Amino acid sequence: MNNIFNKLFKESMVGAVFIISSIMFIGLIYLVPSLTKEKSISDALNESQRLTTYIRTFRSYYASNVLNKIKSNTDLKINYDHKTQDDTVPLPATLVHDLGSLFTEKTNTFIQMYSNYPFPNRENRVLDSFQKDALAYVLKNPNKAFSREEMIDDTPVYRTAFGDYLSHPSCVSCHNTRADTPKNDWALGDMRGVIEVSIPLEVSLGSNQGITYKILLFVFCNFLALSLYYFIQLYKRNKKLKEDYTNKDKILSEYKRAVDLGAIVSKANPKGFITYVNDAFVDISGYSRKELLRKPHSLVRHEETSSEVFKD
Repeated sequence: MNNIFNKLFKESMVGAVFIISSIMFIGLIYLVPSLTKEKSISDALNESQRLTTYIRTFRSYYASNVLNKIKSNTDLKINYDHKTQDDTVPLPATLVHDLGSLFTEKTNTFIQMYSNYPFPNRENRVLDSFQKDALAYVLKNPNKAFSREEMIDDTPVYRTAFGDYLSHPSCVSCHNTRADTPKNDWALGDMRGVIEVSIPLEVSLGSNQGITYKILLFVFCNFLALSLYYFIQLYKRNKKLKEDYTNKDKILSEYKRAVDLGAIVSKANPKGFITYVNDAFVDISGYSRKELLRKPHSLVRHEETSSEVFKD
């Protein structure tokens, strides 16, 4: 186990690659979702801004180009009860309310308008905490949007409120002259209330989570490919080393064979007992290898050689 660890982490780059890849992989697990959520919120904010611009533009066009012609050329009334009266067309704000309801039914986006000065048909509306905070903020900061993420029915929703100001003289005239108006001293450019756009983050985050998984999968596949490449190279290297070792072993065997053919060789332990003899030693001694091993060299001492010389 230690040998494998040393080879992977001390003798090669795979250890460093593994550590770096692991850190990067873990970092992406936490970083990418955060970045994708920020992107989702940014997209929701931009989409809310775009829809609010459409609403303002459409309402202004309706008030200046449609209602004026209706007033001048027909006997139709203009009021918020147009749904129950056949001779009535909707007020600009009523039309926007109705379109917002239809838009909410058809999409996941919720559009609504509210004010501190509601007309009688909407005076019973109860504002939630976001709507109250949005009105207070936008009235103090007319050029800024008020937004935050909230959970609605267990779904993350990004709510954004924009100032709704009186942008056309006909709007000012209508609000000031109606018998049921809650306020009759409006001026052009006054902050009438708020246009709110609420966009669920679930769909957007779901899409971004798909991107997250793809990025993580890409990093993981790259790490696997790198590891596979390393182990293939390691296998080839070890195979070559083994072949080289086999060749060297053959050469050493040839050297040994050459030495055995040209010399009388024996080995003994410190006590003088024979542990190895080559073929030449066996042939010239007249003993078999079995008879020589584990025997003292005195077994083959010439009778004319003194004990002291032999001992030395």
